Amino acid sequence: MQLEVEVDPPGAVAIDRETERRLTAVAAAGPILVFGVSIFTSAYLLFLVEPMIAKMILPLAGGSPAVWTTSVLFFQSVLLVGYGYSHWLSMKLQWKWQAALHGALLLAPLPLLPIHLIPGWNPPSSNPAWRRRATTRPAWSRSTAR
Repeated sequence: MQLEVEVDPPGAVAIDRETERRLTAVAAAGPILVFGVSIFTSAYLLFLVEPMIAKMILPLAGGSPAVWTTSVLFFQSVLLVGYGYSHWLSMKLQWKWQAALHGALLLAPLPLLPIHLIPGWNPPSSNPAWRRRATTRPAWSRSTAR
């Protein structure tokens, strides 16, 4: 007659059912936390990149309010398309295919980075006649000149 005895590994801690239930609940909340952090990070990066790109383009394209409006319209349109893509992805594909497609789409633009304006690019209104004349005096001295 052989008696089987279960021996805990060294350093193992016995936990009661309540603690086990709480740990299971925390483990189940992990993916929700990851999704929440990723959504917050993506929104933060979107609204960080949008003004940076607009600030780079604004002086080159004439600095008019229409340039800023066009930039905001473009980024908001891309955001709307992204929401549609996300909805389509969640409705049509299984989880593994979603991850594979999204990963491929994230890696596709890597050869095109970093994002910058093409050297030598000038907007259509880059004619010198349209630019203000440069002055050697700062703006505050022109406004206080007698």
